[in-house]
Amino acid sequence: MSGIVFNQLPPNNFSPASWVETGFGGGASNLPRGTLIVGYTHGATPGPVLEPKLISGKTHEWPRNSQIASKIRAFRRVNPYGELWAVALDDPSGGTAATRDVTVTGAATEDGTIPVYVADHRVDVAVVSGDTAADVAAAIETAVGTLADAPATASAASAVVTFTAVFTAEEGNQIVIDFAPKQGQKIPAGLGGLTRGNLTSGAGNGDITTALATVKEKRFYAVDSGLVDSTAITDLVEEMARRWLGTVELHGQGFVGIQGAVAAMAALGTGYNAEEITAMGAGLSLSPPWDWASAAAAADVAKSDPVTGWLGVKLTGLDAPETEFDAGERNTLLAAGVSTFRVDSGGVILDRLVTTRSKDADDNTDVTLLPLSLRRTAEALAFDWDSRVYNKYVSKNFKLATAPDVQIPPPGSRILSQSALRSEAVAWFIEKRAAGLVQDIDAFIAALNVQKNSGDPMRMDSFFSTTVLRELVTLATRLEVN
Repeated sequence: MSGIVFNQLPPNNFSPASWVETGFGGGASNLPRGTLIVGYTHGATPGPVLEPKLISGKTHEWPRNSQIASKIRAFRRVNPYGELWAVALDDPSGGTAATRDVTVTGAATEDGTIPVYVADHRVDVAVVSGDTAADVAAAIETAVGTLADAPATASAASAVVTFTAVFTAEEGNQIVIDFAPKQGQKIPAGLGGLTRGNLTSGAGNGDITTALATVKEKRFYAVDSGLVDSTAITDLVEEMARRWLGTVELHGQGFVGIQGAVAAMAALGTGYNAEEITAMGAGLSLSPPWDWASAAAAADVAKSDPVTGWLGVKLTGLDAPETEFDAGERNTLLAAGVSTFRVDSGGVILDRLVTTRSKDADDNTDVTLLPLSLRRTAEALAFDWDSRVYNKYVSKNFKLATAPDVQIPPPGSRILSQSALRSEAVAWFIEKRAAGLVQDIDAFIAALNVQKNSGDPMRMDSFFSTTVLRELVTLATRLEVN
């Protein structure tokens, strides 16, 4: 043992390794940027199930209207070329598809069209004056049937249109049906009953752990899940926490999507309360929240500098809600651990990405681990240092010297001493400072501790206290005019 305290690393190890345990106290990263998408498929020909697939462009083998296909499209619209893997789960056996009945009322008294939205998939339904409610319902069924990518189908019986999710799972309840919701759109006069609403009564939960098990120990920068039931969230958090262990060092961040009004999303964010996941808030967008998660993950993995923020990054292809959250509402969501967006010239741009960790273990407000940028910076530093010393020393089968008389090994001797490792750490810090990741070298050197492990003569322990640069969020000025 040494005087350095590790919270995760075991005291004994017999397989050659370099470990970096990451803790959060008081430029560009070369970290691998692969993304894993997990989502549902369905149908008689569901495509590959529980089989990791590398996605080249937008090409895949799943049904076009499946959840996983939708997530792949959302990712690729924001990040066309990033490394992307996907694992599909078949919709749960014994599950129930979410549905919504829409009852058309009245009769058309003018010609026109009804813009029908199944999630963010639009189809225009032609109406002529004199069409009855049953005529309109039948026309809606026919029109929706042309939407090859929509996550729900429609069937009409008299004046009632029943929308049904294409997969049987709880997440089907996130699908929105709406009629003429955009500025300048209208429903022809005389018709009623065509209002916004979510599908409901969807039930069934897949097991995300079976999907995650298929990728084994492959490193992913982002793990983007379309499963958001409470068990799936817990399992995702646990897997991402395991990946951050010092003996595993796979790191990465989980991404999920949530929807609704401010209060509802804030309640979900505070309920999750985990630094291991990022919850992208979709608000009242027509685009399903699972697509928002994929778009946010795509934007995050495309950003090379882990310290900087995401303000202004376009989330191409997502529906911009008619009512945008104001600054106060965005602040409420961020404080609750919900990532936010803005609407710019009719399109969606990111405001800020955060983790969902807003409270400590005693349920007190604690936003220390809220910034995703802090987590990404720690991840980049840990990966960089581990790669450096493993490739330079461990993989080259160096010898370890712990006595004072071998502190300056002869050139070419392949001997690592305490002083040599200390010098290596300082050189590394200087490089990371030049890259714009860390600062305050004097404090780093003062706190740097390299010790032999008294319980294991083949192990060297080191402790770094690193002050990182931070994401700029606020510039505050008080201007007095006399």
